[in-house]
Amino acid sequence: PFFGRSFDPESPANEAGYIDATAGTYREIRGLIGRGYQRRWDAKAQVPYLVADQGSRLWSYDDAQSLGLKVEFARRRSLGGVMIWEITQDLVDGEHTLLPAVLERLR
Repeated sequence: PFFGRSFDPESPANEAGYIDATAGTYREIRGLIGRGYQRRWDAKAQVPYLVADQGSRLWSYDDAQSLGLKVEFARRRSLGGVMIWEITQDLVDGEHTLLPAVLERLR
């Protein structure tokens, strides 16, 4: 995905069975790094996530590093390809920022 989801694991809404989630494009999410959020890496899932400097809000998303690993996974298992949703959500100043990482690994 060229988007991510944000949620607050400590939200009272979670106790009621409702997850307080928000969607954001990759270009929006990458703009949060160093501006109230710190990037972390989940070694088991092989994906980045953002942690709020204040509060408990988290962002789950993919970046060039995690997408490259996913493409490699597909190649090693001869899966025949990958899917991207939604391809324009990585555009910054008219240029793709994630798509090149995917294409580089597919070649």
